[in-house]
Amino acid sequence: MRKMWRLSFAVAGSLIACAAAFHIWAHAEDAVAETYPYGKLPAQVIDVYRAQTGTAPHRSMLLIHGGGWAAGSRKDFSDVAKWLARQGITAISVDYRLTPSGATWSDIRSDVVSAVWRARHNAAMLGIDPQRLGGMGGSAGAQLVAYLGTTDAIDPSGVHKSIALRRSMGGSVGPVCKR
Repeated sequence: MRKMWRLSFAVAGSLIACAAAFHIWAHAEDAVAETYPYGKLPAQVIDVYRAQTGTAPHRSMLLIHGGGWAAGSRKDFSDVAKWLARQGITAISVDYRLTPSGATWSDIRSDVVSAVWRARHNAAMLGIDPQRLGGMGGSAGAQLVAYLGTTDAIDPSGVHKSIALRRSMGGSVGPVCKR
């Protein structure tokens, strides 16, 4: 009898979680993506979903798709980006070069670093606070977010600066925080 109650609670909890998730995604239709290049190649673009509440400059979240560096698209996070925009957070979903097109780990790493530099450089135009940029990714994207959250790089002007994201969360890598 006790096992039956536990099972009932587990099923009920799962149904409540699914209903809540459906409510979040079903009502995340308002934000529209604005696409901007961050490099010269066709794969080097970001979609920006502007915060719909509050006043600028807004917090922002860099979203990096997974796919084993061989597949995936910035569109994979569109529902999450729309939901973040409704919560007052500007979402920036990143495309990067993929390995089937000949990209190496160095190319992919360079792409996501460039996306961070471009977002920070254009912070006023995007309405974001360049010091309040977080990151979230799934699978390969989580690994890239972890990299961004723990590294420094040379900025486009040749100056060594920290690119570390304010807070970074990686799906399959686990939480990574840097303050």
